[in-house]
Amino acid sequence: MKGKLMNINGKGIKKGMVFKVPATNDFILITQVEQNSAVGILDRGIDENKNDYCHDDNFNQIVCPKIKSSLEIKTIVGEF
Repeated sequence: MKGKLMNINGKGIKKGMVFKVPATNDFILITQVEQNSAVGILDRGIDENKNDYCHDDNFNQIVCPKIKSSLEIKTIVGEF
């Protein structure tokens, strides 16, 4: 999934940075940076019916949380 992140309140965002979406437990890779927004790719699995899916902590396939325009992203320190 590719989408535009608007109203970025932080300075110093650069192409290639990875952010976490705490509400959905997803990660976003920044692919393009503009003055007040950035474009990123969110990586999710797609099943044979073209529905996205996620995994729980036990690696069971579950329905992914919905992505909303009001979600916040957070920087990640020491998670990799």
